[in-house]
Amino acid sequence: MKLHRSCWSFCPIFLLVGFSQPVCIELHQDAINGTIGESVLLPVSYRLQIPFDNPLPFSWNFINIPHILVTCTLTNCSLNTKGIPTSCSGKYFVHPTYQSRVTVFLENASLLLQSLQLNDSGVYSVIFMGGKQSRNITLTVSVPHLDNRSPEFNISSEDTAVLPSYQIGIIAGGSVGLLFLVLPLFCYKSYRGAVQLQKNRTVRQEQTQGPK
Repeated sequence: MKLHRSCWSFCPIFLLVGFSQPVCIELHQDAINGTIGESVLLPVSYRLQIPFDNPLPFSWNFINIPHILVTCTLTNCSLNTKGIPTSCSGKYFVHPTYQSRVTVFLENASLLLQSLQLNDSGVYSVIFMGGKQSRNITLTVSVPHLDNRSPEFNISSEDTAVLPSYQIGIIAGGSVGLLFLVLPLFCYKSYRGAVQLQKNRTVRQEQTQGPK
């Protein structure tokens, strides 16, 4: 991972031309990979070299579209001793074509891009101070990696949907077969019991009648 810095030193000449908010932009990665349908963070951070008093604008541009992707305005920031924002208030506006897919974190200016598409690949630029401070990040979006196992080991969603019915058929068939095996035995035992009962009745009748 590469860390790139683009900083302005505070000196009187910037006061003369109206730049009273020098900014140091830190780019944590200049190349990011993403996958279709997932989310990716374009990470940056910045430091303010003097106390933050006035609104500070910045924006995100995407080289593949003619309009600005996001415009942001910081209205108030709390800074630590190194000039790094710890909490910021402000607002940002996302172009309508990306309205539901982009989030900007004002404390560090990072951009979160969701539901990635192949045409999101390209160069993204974060710009401070009306274009005087900018850094670029290249995003590459790829198709999800597919399982290369042999087809006979792959089970589709349709196959998995059929499996329960197939198992039920096996269970039902086994139950019917078992029934055909047990039923004749049950009938045979019932028949023998009836015959024996009839014999017992006949013997009792003969015993009660006795010899004439």
